[in-house]
Amino acid sequence: MLTKTAYLAYVQCPKAFWLDAHQPELAAPPDPAAQRRLQAGNEIDRLARAQFPDGVGVAYRPHPTDMVPLTQQALVEGATTLFQATFAPDDLLVKVDVLTQTAVGWHLIEVKSTTSVKNEHLPDLAFQLYVVEQAGLPVAQASVMHLNKACCYPDLGNLFTITDCTEAARALLPTVADGCGDDAATTAVSTPSAAIGRHCTQPYDCAFTTTVGTA
Repeated sequence: MLTKTAYLAYVQCPKAFWLDAHQPELAAPPDPAAQRRLQAGNEIDRLARAQFPDGVGVAYRPHPTDMVPLTQQALVEGATTLFQATFAPDDLLVKVDVLTQTAVGWHLIEVKSTTSVKNEHLPDLAFQLYVVEQAGLPVAQASVMHLNKACCYPDLGNLFTITDCTEAARALLPTVADGCGDDAATTAVSTPSAAIGRHCTQPYDCAFTTTVGTA
């Protein structure tokens, strides 16, 4: 099953994607800085959810596919805002940070702890948009919800801002479709070749750089 994390790894480096699928034990363990970023991201998610007081959280399940029927049940029961709405069509899988219904249709929102939209956020958002619509739910708007650099503590009333990225995300849908249909990286018998380069740290640090190196 192709998750958003795996797809983004494939976009960054097919070699890292293959290693994660076939030899995950070679990955370096997360460093303390990565753990702190994860904890900070979880806190940002919590604060973002507070902006949608009527939101319903899809109950966590160890196997994400078990969250798909819970999502569908919530939609059937009339939920208009869902946290961690989960969809899994055609061996693809996404969990959406915030999915909320507006006057024009469903609004897909990805929460980020940055103070602006980054280039690397767009493939992330496009993959979610692609999978949700493949699951049969039309999306009217796709956005990134990020920290507002104009916000000043202790007044957190304007902690977040939402940037509409619908056009940019839709422009990437053909690329997402091609990537989702490309089984080469997972079916290859040997590790795809990739030399050490900028892609090893941009946009994300690769867990295999120090343990595997060039190939």
